[in-house]
Amino acid sequence: MLDQTVNIPNCAVIQQALLEDRFELWFQPVYRAATGAVVHNEALLRLRDGDGGVLLPGRFLPLAEQAGLMRELDLRVIEKAIAFLQQEDRLCLSVNLSGESLADPGFAGLVIERLGGAAIAPERLGFELKEKDVLADLDAARTWIAVLKKFGCPIALDDFGFNLTACEYLRDLPVDVVKIDGRFIRSLKAEPLYRTLVQAMNSVVHACGKRTLAESVEDAETLGLLRQLKVDYLQGYHLKRPDAATTATATAALRYPARVLLALAALYLFKSALNINLFEDFHLWELPLVLLRWFWPNLS
Repeated sequence: MLDQTVNIPNCAVIQQALLEDRFELWFQPVYRAATGAVVHNEALLRLRDGDGGVLLPGRFLPLAEQAGLMRELDLRVIEKAIAFLQQEDRLCLSVNLSGESLADPGFAGLVIERLGGAAIAPERLGFELKEKDVLADLDAARTWIAVLKKFGCPIALDDFGFNLTACEYLRDLPVDVVKIDGRFIRSLKAEPLYRTLVQAMNSVVHACGKRTLAESVEDAETLGLLRQLKVDYLQGYHLKRPDAATTATATAALRYPARVLLALAALYLFKSALNINLFEDFHLWELPLVLLRWFWPNLS
């Protein structure tokens, strides 16, 4: 459980936490919008303080950035992710990388070295890069991404939407998935303008041959709107909150509508096979009896 009363750490505490290995991975699944199947789990970093409380990234990552520790922290996350992948043969994860690691031309080689040493299929570990970090040095980022793409790792562009008016770069950027920034998704149901913007982003990304992921899905209405807009993947608290366990199955919010559609399809097939009109020949509630009589004609 998250403890919001724990003290905010300082840079020395961050360094000590690295030495004591008190950083943990929590997981939030990403779902295929069309089927509800889990595509992969995003690994999210948490810090366990000395009293057992858990800190969210917003309370310690800025300090790690100030101390120049993000590259070391990213490498620790990758090592922990690889350890999970070794334990779970069918698990796929994505991890977030900082601008500090993206700016290091040798960091991609370290990733390849760690994955190769662990004999992990590269397609099982993906990386998420923030749009602002990519645009800080687009040519260097494109080269960095190409190295990991060639090795086989999936790449996602995170927080897409800040530079919507200058998104020509996206066409030639070798990423697989584009995550639409959560601020647009959270305002989707209240602001018609944001629906138009998300629809435009979805169209642009698809036109570039890439897939879209909507994060911050926090209620059923937003989920329905995103399905109407034909976003490819979904993630958010309404579907599953992050916790210390990975998720391999669909949530009820996505699974039950699929079951209803499957049941309706089966009903249509039965209707066609029996050559009957459900709305004129009998009431829908009588279908079970009709089916029984079809198999056993003498049934009264």
